[in-house]
Amino acid sequence: CAAFHQAEKSFVYIANLLDGVDQYSFPDFGRVRCFTISVGINCPIQVSTAQDGAWVVCGGTNGSANIFNAATGDVLQELVHDSGTQYCSILIKKQGLLMVT
Repeated sequence: CAAFHQAEKSFVYIANLLDGVDQYSFPDFGRVRCFTISVGINCPIQVSTAQDGAWVVCGGTNGSANIFNAATGDVLQELVHDSGTQYCSILIKKQGLLMVT
């Protein structure tokens, strides 16, 4: 689960254990969209936001991690690994962004 807040918009992102990550508006919890990933096994995945909420980043159970455009749901980048569940950590500094899978 991850959350993002700006003055004009707030969202909560929850791994749904079925087909990806659901985006909900906050505080009314209206479902906005699903960021679809391949779910090979049913287990929790890590979800984060980056670039001031413009990206949604999540691991996956098929060996990949994904970066999505938060506004459109489009995949910006798929980081493919050999196999296994991927977990993501995000570190944001003034010099840039580091994503570790």
